[in-house]
Amino acid sequence: MKTFTKRNQAWLILPVRTLLFLAAQVLIALLLLLFAGVSDWQVSAGWWPVGVALADIVCLYLLIHWYRQEGKKFFSEFRLNRKTFWKDLLVMLLSLVIGGPLSVMPNILLSNWLFGDPEATLPLFVGILPLWAVVVALILFPLGQALTEIPMYMRYILPRLEAQPGLKPWMAVGLVSLFLSLQHITAPLVFDIRFILWRALMYLPFALYVGILIRWRPRLLPFIATIHWMMNLSFVFMYLIPNIAR
Repeated sequence: MKTFTKRNQAWLILPVRTLLFLAAQVLIALLLLLFAGVSDWQVSAGWWPVGVALADIVCLYLLIHWYRQEGKKFFSEFRLNRKTFWKDLLVMLLSLVIGGPLSVMPNILLSNWLFGDPEATLPLFVGILPLWAVVVALILFPLGQALTEIPMYMRYILPRLEAQPGLKPWMAVGLVSLFLSLQHITAPLVFDIRFILWRALMYLPFALYVGILIRWRPRLLPFIATIHWMMNLSFVFMYLIPNIAR
């Protein structure tokens, strides 16, 4: 049984973040029902940055544990290579020429196609939150995403999937990128097919691009993690802080 689990661990981990996001939203919905008398599932969707932060804490624990099982240190993934620092930084900056538009344009194009308006999705997943929840999101959400999302998919799962018999590297990159994109369906889960499609596909081109980049040059991870942190921090400032409950 242990041999089966170890051999198939990469496959079993693929949906973990998706399921954790869903579990966090269910937990938040239950807490809102018990302590605020709110039974509307849609309200829980507005709390998704807090739910994702909770899920990321679990993911961070799991990653540290899995690396330790293999005699490795998880945080060594973020160690900068002094010998190649400036070269890696230049590659990272040049990669933003493609990566920047890929991280934004699918979002806009899909929302226009599905909703007819790029702003139509905001009311579905940006809610009115109390100050303490926004503070939690401000501190934990960007940091948790930077530390766990891309490292889990691209530095833990991807190499172990590539080691599976009969799975070619391009197939492994495609599969991991697909699951990274699909995880957004439950962050948050909104029962609207257009919203589900939008969340499922909006990051797929960017995920593929990041997967190819990191597989080619793994030492770019610290730079990518930093950019990821800044992107999520800007989301909190742009959309959550203006929606603090008065």
